[in-house]
This record gives sequence, structure tokens and C-alpha cells, in this order.
Amino acid sequence: MKRESFSLLAILVLLIPFVISFPLDKVFATKNVWVEVEPNNCGSIATYKIHFTLEKTLHVRDWIKIIFPYDSEFPEEFPEPPKSPCTKPPEIDYEERSFKIFSPLELDPVKEGYSNIVVAFPNTLGIKNPSIPGEYTILICTQAEPDLIESKPYKIGEVDSPGIEIIENDGKVGKDGSYIDPPFIEIKSKNSEESEKPQIYFNSDILNNEYELYNGKFKLPDGQYITRITAYSELNGEPKGATSIIVKVDSIKPIIRIQEPKEEVTITSQKYFLIKGFTKAQIFKSFGSEQRKRIIDRDIEIINVTNKRELITLKTDFKGHFNYKLKLNEGKNIVVVSCEDKTGNRTTTNQFTIILE
Repeated sequence: MKRESFSLLAILVLLIPFVISFPLDKVFATKNVWVEVEPNNCGSIATYKIHFTLEKTLHVRDWIKIIFPYDSEFPEEFPEPPKSPCTKPPEIDYEERSFKIFSPLELDPVKEGYSNIVVAFPNTLGIKNPSIPGEYTILICTQAEPDLIESKPYKIGEVDSPGIEIIENDGKVGKDGSYIDPPFIEIKSKNSEESEKPQIYFNSDILNNEYELYNGKFKLPDGQYITRITAYSELNGEPKGATSIIVKVDSIKPIIRIQEPKEEVTITSQKYFLIKGFTKAQIFKSFGSEQRKRIIDRDIEIINVTNKRELITLKTDFKGHFNYKLKLNEGKNIVVVSCEDKTGNRTTTNQFTIILE
């Protein structure tokens, strides 16, 4: 065998393990996220254990990102990570209260499919629990699956104080349980035996950074977000308990941009006309963060009004783009494009006319 042929064969043999290990289908389908916190007292430095399952095991170059409650505190310095050619240090984003963790630190590359993964943050890291009692969640995503998955709620301190309640009034709920018309929020003291009226303070990460004195019910703003509303009461300077609720709002209609046709009236001699456009991504806020998740509305309807309201349904690609060759009738074809999001908000374009001569 010639030296060149032998060298080429050796290179191929060395490359086989790498090719086999390369993740061709990088969709990890994160599921069943739940959290253990010990101790679960407000403001305490705690150990966090985050459990989740994956349909596909992460590889060396992949990472997971874990986003803690907005109210959590982080230490100023972190210990050095294990030294290894494959490992990278955890990256912390203080504004988002999040960790980005590369798989060699925590994940077993041998296990395949639906593995139970546990990411542990020991109390030596100095991560503090939220300062107000309530139910909290963390968010998690992977490099290949950027859509955030919300954990099951876990409790910090006292929950559902008997002395105070937060009420959602007059909102309109959409198809997925989010509000398409945001509700009014009313906070009440439930203890009628107190001779003095307690003062109530509240915080919502979509409205205020610090706790404010409650002065009557207020309406949540329009937008696409998840917010935690927390309230506590004081009587004669002494706290009387706290409670919190989580509210999901999606009241923003999809944004459609039509690229073809370019004019309101188009004349053509072709039997088929390419309708082309895209839906614009919108930012979904989670617990006060500006850029947690970009929402792309994907359900498109093309309606030929003049052809007995012929309806064509299709989906955009993952970047929001769509196109469809519409079969025209002779003469005028009046067409509209519509998009509806998962909550039920709908946008319909102005009519445009395509004339087949």
C-alpha cells in the first residue's frame, strides 16, 4: 500500500469517532423541569438542584442555560471551575440572573435519551433565595433548543398568607390561558378583626423595581410577558405576611409584512402568483427581563375572497418567512393574509387585488 493511501486511511479512522459523535439532530426536547431548594427560607443562601430530562444527550460543545427568579441574588465572585481541556467556566449574566453551563461540567455524555439530568449549585456559590415568600419558577433552555421551558413551581418561605390576597379582575383570557386583555389587580387584607387598617406594599417586575405602597386597584399593561406580583402587609411597622401570583399576558397582535405583491393592484398573465412575506419576531418578557424569548407567530391563512372565500393554511419557517403559489381565476382576485397567534390575537392585512388577464 502506498504511503499516501495509508495516511488517508489513518485520517479516516481517526475521524470516524468524531463523525459518529457529531449531533446531526440537535433538538433536545427538555422536559419535566423541577427544582429542589435547601433551605427554602427567604433571602437564605441555598443549594439549588435542578432536575430535567432530555430526549437527546448534550455533547461537549453544547450548553444549557438556567435563569433564576428575578429577585435572586448572586455572589460577586465564583470559584474556579474544574481544570480540563474540555471544560469551560460557567458564564453569569447578572442582569438576567442566569448561568450558562457547558455540558462537561454537569452532564454525562454516555447516557442517551430521556436521561435524568441534575444540575447542582451548592450553597458555597452563595446564591440567595428570593427575599419575598411565594411560589417561584426557573427557566431553562439549551443551545439547540432556545425556547425556554418553565419549571414546576417551588416554594420559598411562607405561601398564601391568610392575611392578604391578590385578585385578578375583568381581564379576558385567550386560548392558551394568557390574558389577551390584561386584568385589573386588586390587593386586599382578609383579616377583618384588626382595628387598624394595615398598609399594603406590592411589586410587579413589569411595573416597578422596588416595592410601592398600594393605593387601589391597577390595570396591567398590554404586552407579551409573564409577571410575578408579590404583596405584603404591615401593621404598626410589623410585617403580617406576604403572597404572590403569576400572571401571563399576550395582548399584542402578530406583525405581518407582505413582500409580494408589492402593490395594492397587480396585473399578471401568469396562472399562479407567488404570495410572499414574513411575520416579525416580538420580544416576550419573563419576570422583568427584556429579552428572554423572541416569539415568531407561524400560523398563516391566505384567503381568496372572490373565489368563494377559498382558504389556504400554512406555517412559516422558523424565521417567520412564508410563500405560496396561489392559483388565480381569470379577472380580479381579491386576497387577504391573516395570522393568529397561540393566544388568539389575530392580524389581517388590507385587501390586495391580483388581476389575471
